[in-house]
Amino acid sequence: MGRNLDKNFTTNLLNLLNEGKFEQVVNQANKALQRNPKQPDVLNIQGAAYSKTGNLAAAITCFEQLVSCDPTNAVGHNNLGVLLKSSGLIKKAILCYRDAIEKNPKYADAHNNLANTLREIGKLPDALEAHHIAVKLQPQN
Repeated sequence: MGRNLDKNFTTNLLNLLNEGKFEQVVNQANKALQRNPKQPDVLNIQGAAYSKTGNLAAAITCFEQLVSCDPTNAVGHNNLGVLLKSSGLIKKAILCYRDAIEKNPKYADAHNNLANTLREIGKLPDALEAHHIAVKLQPQN
């Protein structure tokens, strides 16, 4: 696919995702990924669709593939962390949040997710530090 076709395709996938047409998203993403499995945007959208349907294992696989083909993708690391935390894999989730922050130190959502997770496991000083950074980066939240 050319660059414009790629952009149009991902825009269409996002529209389907926002319309709640998760099965269509998954099917169209699968076809695109068969042609080229290293498409971070498509993997991100497909992972979100799987997550919305409750298929956490498939969503985790999408985000693992995403960060494998685009290791600098902070959003992918953060989203993987959210899913791992939902699956009870707290230590792995914390590592993903830290990876997201390493890739993008100004990523407030990753700082916030790290803070909440650290608080839940009783690491209050570290949680407070991460929370302060999140608030500093995004005071309106």
